[in-house]
Amino acid sequence: MPRQVSIQAYADDTVLLIHAQTKLRLEQLAADALSRVAEWARQAKVVVSVPKSEYLVFPNGHPLYRTASFNVIMGDGLRSDLGTRVQTRAREIEEELSRYCVETGNRITVNARHFIMARVFELVQLCSDLRADAACERGAVMALQGQLLETRREAADMHRRAVLAEARTAAQPFTDPAHLSATAASAQPRLGLHAGLQGAPPMDPGTTPAAMTYAAALQAGAAPAAPSTGPPGLTSGPGPVLHEHVAFVTPIAPTSTPARDSLRLLKAIIDPAAHDIQDVTLRQTRYGLTVFAHSRATLNNMRQAIADNTITCAALSMRIPEKRNPHVRFSGVDPDVSADEFVACVADRNPHLQLDLAKCKVRASFKERSGTLAMIVEVDPEAFMRIMRQQRVSVG
Repeated sequence: MPRQVSIQAYADDTVLLIHAQTKLRLEQLAADALSRVAEWARQAKVVVSVPKSEYLVFPNGHPLYRTASFNVIMGDGLRSDLGTRVQTRAREIEEELSRYCVETGNRITVNARHFIMARVFELVQLCSDLRADAACERGAVMALQGQLLETRREAADMHRRAVLAEARTAAQPFTDPAHLSATAASAQPRLGLHAGLQGAPPMDPGTTPAAMTYAAALQAGAAPAAPSTGPPGLTSGPGPVLHEHVAFVTPIAPTSTPARDSLRLLKAIIDPAAHDIQDVTLRQTRYGLTVFAHSRATLNNMRQAIADNTITCAALSMRIPEKRNPHVRFSGVDPDVSADEFVACVADRNPHLQLDLAKCKVRASFKERSGTLAMIVEVDPEAFMRIMRQQRVSVG
């Protein structure tokens, strides 16, 4: 009766144990395994290299089977990744140990070989898990970048509303609350104008502007608060937008509804009164929650409350960005104007804006549906006030 043998074929992280009765049956199974791996590689769009097969001789002197080791080669764009290099090296070590264990001259028993290779397989699997965790972290960073761009657009819109409210109310001082309500109604942005360049009526040079702070302009443009269904201190949806301080709350683990899951955890676990969290507005975004508050201390208390709780600490991440210069979006830019020369062109054709090229930089640019470009430019506060009073800016 032919002796039963066991062949191990390694395809990625999967170990295939194939038992055969005869040499013919053994070769048929090996050919079938090769065809399946080739089909899997074609569907997964990866490159599979199959080294030349070699005969392995047992102590009795008879060639019993042939083995082929499969090495999945990652794309060229991922070779610089540390996780890819570690996993590739781990598989190389796995193949070296496998070849060393089956050589008859090394006198390694079958049980010892199985024991060693089982531990090696476990180490390779751990490397694969670590690489997957690193990929999740990179995905979270990309999501946070997108959320930051979205929040910057919202902040730019609030800057625009504040400047328009201040410009339209500077001609006469505040006399009664009715005037403040009328100012708030007139501070809404106009339709049909370019984003970031909505115009305001020219001010009378002989009129002394009334004293008005930036916070007062935001209060004038804020909408009335809506009743909240959650705990006091944590609100979501329509309400007074508090843009004095902002933070971002994102889930750590990937989820299809990041904003809904984050809001559910905060309202179910975090008690605002117990952690001194006051006047916080939560706005749902594509990647999580944007938190607005009057004071930075409130955001720090909220971040500490999330870190102190075991569930929220493992599920949520809260980041509080530092202050930055205002950003302005210029729409309708000719595609022939590059981002490097855009600020210089604007400063050359519009000397009254007094742009400082050292402080004004293009931070982002993207193509609009009409075929033109939109430029997101970081400017200093003084230039921001002058730009916001223009309806159009000539580039050339």
